[in-house]
Formats: sequence, C-alpha cells, structure tokens
Amino acid sequence: HVNDDNEQIILVPRQETTSYHGLLDPRRPYLKWIAVFFMCFLSFGSYYCYDNPAGLEDVMKDDLKISSSTFTSFYSWYSWPNVVLAAVGGILIDKWLGVARGATLFCGFILVGQVIFGIGGYCRLIWLMNAGRFIFGIGGESLSSAQNAYAVSWFFGKQLNFVFGLQLSFARVGSLVNMNTIHRIYDSLDKDVTGPHRIGTTLLIAVSTCLISLLCAIILWSLDIRRRKVIQEDNPPDPSDEFHIRDIRHFSASLYSVFIICVFYYVAIFPFIAAAQLLFESKYDLSPAWSNACNSLVYFMYV
Repeated sequence: HVNDDNEQIILVPRQETTSYHGLLDPRRPYLKWIAVFFMCFLSFGSYYCYDNPAGLEDVMKDDLKISSSTFTSFYSWYSWPNVVLAAVGGILIDKWLGVARGATLFCGFILVGQVIFGIGGYCRLIWLMNAGRFIFGIGGESLSSAQNAYAVSWFFGKQLNFVFGLQLSFARVGSLVNMNTIHRIYDSLDKDVTGPHRIGTTLLIAVSTCLISLLCAIILWSLDIRRRKVIQEDNPPDPSDEFHIRDIRHFSASLYSVFIICVFYYVAIFPFIAAAQLLFESKYDLSPAWSNACNSLVYFMYV
C-alpha cells in the first residue's frame, strides 16, 4: 500500500489467536457467560447441605433420639458465626484474600463442616454435629459474599442485576433439590444400615454437592487469574477503590432499611421451613416425600 506521500506501507493481516489463552481472553463476550455458569453453581453445595436437617427432620429425631430443641440447634450453630463472619468474610475478600482464594477457602469450610456433620451423625455425637454445622456456617454465608464479588468484578449495569438474580435462583435450586431428594436417598439405603449410621451415611453422600462447589471455585479461580491479568494491563487498579471500615458511615438509610427487611423476612420464613416437615405429616397426614415437596414450594418460587 502507498500513502499520499508516496511512502510504501506494508500491511500485515491481523491473525486471530488460537492459543488456549486466546480462547479464554476475558474480553471475549462468551467467556463471561461461561463464568456465570460456574458462579451459579458455586453455592449449590452450600444451599443443598444447609437444609439437610429440614429434609430429614422425622428420621433424624427418631434415629438420633433428639428433641426438637436439639434438632433446631443445628440451624442455630450454623447461624451464630454468621452474625459477624459474613461481614468479616467480605472484608477478607476485599483486603487480603481476593475473591478467588476466598471462594475456594469458604468452599473448603463447607466441605469440611459437612463431613464432620455427617461423621457426627454416624457416631451419634451431637456435639460433633454442632461443631460441623458451626464450621459449615463459617463458609456458608461468606461464600455468598464471594459469589457476589465475582459478579461485581465481571459485570456491571443491567447485566449485573440479571446475574445477581440468576445466582440467587440457582442457589435456591440447591435447596429445592435437597428437599426433594435427601429423604429419598435415606430411604434408598440398604435396610441393614439403620439408626445413626443411616443418617450419617445420608449426610456424607450429600458431601458430593460440596465437592461440586469446590470444583466450581477452582475453575473460576483459573478463569479469574487470566481476567485480572488482562484488566491490570488495560486498567491499573485505583487505590481509592479499596474498602475501609470507616466507609460504613456513608451507607444510606435506605440500605439499612433493606437490612432490617431481610432480618424480619428470615425470621418469618426459615425457622418454619426448618421444622415444617413434621407439621405437614401430623396435621395433613402427608408422606415424608409430599411433606418435603410442600416445604420446598417457597424455594420453587425463588427459582
């Protein structure tokens, strides 16, 4: 090619990269939606195992010989660490761990917690089951913070709102699937496996869903490494974007009102779900399967 000044210019055709990194270039639109798939299933194991007790209420009380207060304590031990640790987990992600390490770490907590919970059930050690739920709780809500952090780092604007809704829908798929499968898993076990051993085996089978979450965290980590490398090359990080504790004072009153609404919503709905199976069985003479199906309707509406 010759320009207006009669200077010869050699044009080299652009070559599309076919390397592994080129295919996973975060600037390619489809990669974002591949990441969304793994973001959605990141908390699947957490939500599935969270409601294991609710799906097994009748047999758990019978096989472990526990009272209603002991049964509901499994949810209390999950909730206690999250009174403060969910916020702390978010700060850890922002300032020290990063979203990839944080998500993987919290998936590790839910995996270890569920294993301990299952072993405690198998050995009929209630204190060990409570310890397992406590460890599970350390990772559970903090993992949701990591999931949201992934969404914010990959998307913005209208896409971000859509991804938030999609993540919540798929997370509740875990609760929905649990309610409609966990008792069937219990019933399908060999008849020679009885009592606490039957409960423990069922809970340990549920560990497989935590492994799915951990696998998603590892895959997202590998995708995020490449994405952050490219972003840092194109847009160096701005120190003013870092979070500081003092930033809390700038939260609006409307945001705090949302917090209060969530508290009252959780108080009204989730304690009922935890103890509803026996209510449906005794009051309406439903089978365990149908009781859990009715109990899962609230999660179906989420989806």
